[in-house]
Amino acid sequence: MAHQRVAIFANSLRLGGAERVAVNLVAGFARFGHEVDLVLVSEHGELLRHVHENVHVIDLDSDRVLRSVLPLRRYLSRHHPDALISIGAHVNLVATWACSSVRPSPTLLLTEHSIIKRMSNNRKATVMQLLAHLCYRVSDSVVAVSEGVLDDLRSDIGYHGDARVIYNPILSEQLLSEAAEPLDHPWFSDDIPVILGAGRLAPEKDFSTLIQAFAELRERREARLVITGSGPQREHLESLISSLGLNRWVDLAGYVENVYQYMSNADVFVLSSLNEGFGMVVAEALACGTPVVSTDCPSGPAEILADGRYGSLVPVASPSAMADAVADMLNDPTDPTLIAQRAQEFSVDRVTEQYNALIAEFE
Repeated sequence: MAHQRVAIFANSLRLGGAERVAVNLVAGFARFGHEVDLVLVSEHGELLRHVHENVHVIDLDSDRVLRSVLPLRRYLSRHHPDALISIGAHVNLVATWACSSVRPSPTLLLTEHSIIKRMSNNRKATVMQLLAHLCYRVSDSVVAVSEGVLDDLRSDIGYHGDARVIYNPILSEQLLSEAAEPLDHPWFSDDIPVILGAGRLAPEKDFSTLIQAFAELRERREARLVITGSGPQREHLESLISSLGLNRWVDLAGYVENVYQYMSNADVFVLSSLNEGFGMVVAEALACGTPVVSTDCPSGPAEILADGRYGSLVPVASPSAMADAVADMLNDPTDPTLIAQRAQEFSVDRVTEQYNALIAEFE
């Protein structure tokens, strides 16, 4: 693919999975020598400081995603990028509306990161599915971050145009640098193993199962559990921890700016989710060199772990199975060479090469 002007369109750069994808992807394109614009609905967020120095940040200065259609159209008419890659369901819709009235229009790639029907608001999910069905056909291709998301595109959204799976770009120099920073937490400085969970404290992450599994694990051996993240279930989880007599052994650490420090120092990372679009933290843990136990939830973790080759998979909402898997992983961790080998599949350069090849198909 010859050097081109590539635009990545995202909501903002607040901390989140899609936002990290945007930062990593623009860095990848910049390193390949393209002229790169990072077009944001609103130029806000903690990740702004991590944007590659050769990337132009374009602020559409809109207070809502849906109000960014006209500013995005003005950007496209003025700068004429060769390709526009949008990240996430809402910005995908805006990208299709803006591109449909611009000539010449860029190669439009939409990336879908979640399964729309799993939105907590059923009415919103129905509306989003309908809009996606009507609008996604404008794109040149849709990139799904997992096979499960691709299946949803086909079966529930009814999108039958060009689509393929490209995993999220995870392994980066920035991740490795942050993972190597010293961690100031007393539990990681002795020989008692530490289990780590990370994510929003919300029902779909099912940290209750992780805590119950940890209670069973504690009956067999010494261990500690740290869960990073904030969310609406904190009080519920605190009550569960107290009722199980685990206050001395479980730390709900809240929001942490650098979760990779925790991942790289943990003995086992556990994903307890009921569902995921991709399961980004699983790939991040592998990138940090940490053994993984994950629920075999739809969709993503089984793909990332290659059906158990690179980590353990357990049934959803099964504390006993999770406790057994964590105990086994502590006793016999996944080979670090295998973990490093798998992490390379999610490297920024490898993923950017796949996007480059996809854009080249439409030149």
